[in-house]
Amino acid sequence: MGEVIYGRFSSEKAWQQAHQRLTKTLLVVGELFGDKDQVLLRAKADLAHTMIREIVEEAPVTDLTFDVPESLSQEQCDDIKSILNEAVSKGIEIATRHSVQVLANSIYDLCTSKLASQPRTDDP
Repeated sequence: MGEVIYGRFSSEKAWQQAHQRLTKTLLVVGELFGDKDQVLLRAKADLAHTMIREIVEEAPVTDLTFDVPESLSQEQCDDIKSILNEAVSKGIEIATRHSVQVLANSIYDLCTSKLASQPRTDDP
């Protein structure tokens, strides 16, 4: 077997791919709703992508530090750490889910701001 090579790759390519998918999706949605202004839809995709990227890249790192009484056994300490980690993770999950929903609604509002209220039905 060969040697394992560790490398660190930039996330820029992933962001570019996400931007391309977002732009393509907005163009399709615009077409379905009769919005032919591709320049506007591309500008909306640029803005939505910028918003998402800023939020993701500026998300704070959570670091939890707590003191456990020395009188507890190792098993009790492990149990407390496990319970606290689960509680913190659940709190972060709930807060993140709410934030994502608010963001998704904002992006939806941005992306549909000049689109017709109903999709076209003249296509077979």
